[in-house]
Formats: sequence, structure tokens, C-alpha cells
Amino acid sequence: MALHTQSSEPEFFQLPDLLSPRSFILSLMTAQLLVMLLALYDYGFHFDWAGFAKITIYVQWQLILSALILSLARRRINHLSTYMATAVSYGLLLLIAFAVALMAQWVLTPSEGQSFHWASIARNCVMSAIVAGTALRYMFVQQQLIHREKAAVMASLASLQARIKPHFLFNTMNSIASLISFAPDKAERMVEDLSALLRESLKEERIETTIDAEWTLCERYLSIEALRLGDRVNWDCDFDNLDTSLPIPSLTLQPIIENAIYHGIQPSIDKGYIKVSGEFSNGIIQISVENSQYQTEQSQRSNKGNKMAIDNIRHRIQQLYGDTASLELIDQTNSFKTVLTYQPSFSKA
Repeated sequence: MALHTQSSEPEFFQLPDLLSPRSFILSLMTAQLLVMLLALYDYGFHFDWAGFAKITIYVQWQLILSALILSLARRRINHLSTYMATAVSYGLLLLIAFAVALMAQWVLTPSEGQSFHWASIARNCVMSAIVAGTALRYMFVQQQLIHREKAAVMASLASLQARIKPHFLFNTMNSIASLISFAPDKAERMVEDLSALLRESLKEERIETTIDAEWTLCERYLSIEALRLGDRVNWDCDFDNLDTSLPIPSLTLQPIIENAIYHGIQPSIDKGYIKVSGEFSNGIIQISVENSQYQTEQSQRSNKGNKMAIDNIRHRIQQLYGDTASLELIDQTNSFKTVLTYQPSFSKA
């Protein structure tokens, strides 16, 4: 998902799914309110239930047919430009209104040789045109508001992501500087790994990437740290129960693993480990990162740098996937686990 600095006007008119339960029920309720207004206009306070039933059937059938036909054409309409999509949608609604008006006249006037009441048909079509135009305008304005809110969220996410990138870069450059004097070959390999890592992460300003691409980025980072810390850094990844083509916010796992290195493995002279695993169940992605930790250094986990990275990740996933997304920290004395849980956007539909 690339960021673009464009105007607040949407490039395409995205017709919503009118057959989704929420949209459909809301449309039926709104149409019924319109029926009540029409019945009051035609019959006043001398309410005619038979007439009310006829108007209800007329309006609701027109609504159902409109929602059905627009939903069937939705995929093609959403690939048109804004003005063309609006014109096509409005044209379809007018054709449906005319067809329903003719059908209602035919059903309500079964006598042979009786002509259509064109004045009544024209009246119904004009009213339908006004309602359809108002509805399309409402959808367009609603889409503009959603587009602006999304742009604001993307800008906020980019700002948070930018705070994480320099943190890793500066630490790596310091490591290279410390290796140049006594291990130039390791420093050279680290520069090569860093170059490959930066090429991959800076191809474009992406908010989301795939789990596979994110893990590839993490492996490059772990290779750099393995050169710096030697055999103290050991890692294992188990994604057998997870489709790695699923989305994840860019630069999410790497800061978690970086915290595991700096606050769990680096302080100890013994061999450490990092275990990464994931699963996808009932539309929910859960990825856990567990690492060994040096017990006398556990209190350092609450330091400002660690808290900033964790807070940034938690803020990003909640902005992208809602308040149900979480980042849980579990201290297990000899090990520390970070559990990332979220529901991809496509799973909410």
C-alpha cells in the first residue's frame, strides 16, 4: 500500500456494497420512512391502509431491484472515472424507476384496452430521480470523508514508521564503526547486508507488506547482528500454520526482534535464542516472538527506547486494524514473549 500525496477528491467513485446486511437494512428503513411521508401526502390524516400497502410494495420493490442491479454491476462501475461511474449509476436507477413504474401500472390496471396513466408514471419517475440523485450525492460525500480520514491515518502511520527506521540505522552504523578496526572483514559484510536491507526497505514508502517480505527483512537484520554478537544470536522461525502472503504493517517484526537482541541477548555472555511462530485462525493473525533474557537485565526492558518502539507498533496496528489489534508483552522470567494479534482488513468483510 503506497502513500501518495494527492488531493482529497477520490480518483474513483467506489460504489458501496448495497446488499451488505447493514447497508440493506438501513436502505429498507429509510425507504419505509419515505413511504410514510408519501402516504401522508396522498391521504392526509384519513389514512388508507390499502393505499399505504401499495406504496410500500412499490417503493420497496424498486429499492430491492436497484440494490440488486447496482451490486451486480458494482465491479465494473468501480473501475470507471468518478463522473462516468456517477452517470452510469444514475442512469441505471432512472431506467429501473421507469420500468417499475410501467410494471406497477400494468399490475394495477388489468382491464383490457386501458391505457397507461403517463402523468402518474412521470410523477413517480421524477420523485425517483430526486431520491436517487440525493442518495448518490450522499454516497459520494461519505466517500470523500472516508478518503480524508484514511489519508490522515496514512500520514500518521508514515510518521510513526519514520521514527523506527533511524533507530535501527544508527545502531547498525555504530556497530560497523566498532568492527572496522579489529574485524574489517566482518564490517565489510555488515555493510553489504545493511545495503541489501536498506534497498529492500526503502524501495517505496509502504504501510503494509507481506509477512514473507517482512521476515526476509528480519533475517537480514539478524545476519547483521550475528556478525556483531557471534554465536550468541540463534533464531528459528515456524510459519507452517500461517500463510506468509498475508499482510502485516511494514517494519513491525524487525523492531520487536531488535528489542529481543538488545534487551535479551546482548547483555548475556551465554548463547541466546529467538523463536518466531505464527498462525492464522478464524480470520485472526497471531505472531509471537520469544527470546531468552538475561535475568539481571530484565528491569532494562522498561527503558524509554524499548517503550517507544513498542508504543509505535501498537499505535500503528490499531490505526490499521482497529482496537481489536493488540501487542502483548509476557515476561516469563527466563524468556520474554511478544505476541502480535490483528485481523487483516479483508477478513472483516
